[in-house]
Amino acid sequence: KWLGFFLSEHTTSLGEEKYQIEFSDELSLLDKFNLISQLYASQLNGQFAVRKDKQKVTYQGQVTELSKDEIVVKSGEQFYLIKVKDILVIQLVEEK
Repeated sequence: KWLGFFLSEHTTSLGEEKYQIEFSDELSLLDKFNLISQLYASQLNGQFAVRKDKQKVTYQGQVTELSKDEIVVKSGEQFYLIKVKDILVIQLVEEK
């Protein structure tokens, strides 16, 4: 009798897990500063996965300003102020 109920609830629970964002893969502070500094010094485009309101948001562009707490990323005509502590992943964007 309970086996059907358990399997239904368990299946629903497993389905919800795949929509959760894993924040444990976050870069160390030193790694973040190293990558950001390289992008800034070389004026290369980067892609930044950022934690924002319990979600993962992605920004792409060039680092135009940096401080110990935040960076400014220019994407087209828009500028994004990103807190370094909220950055999860930084990747180099290859020029085409």
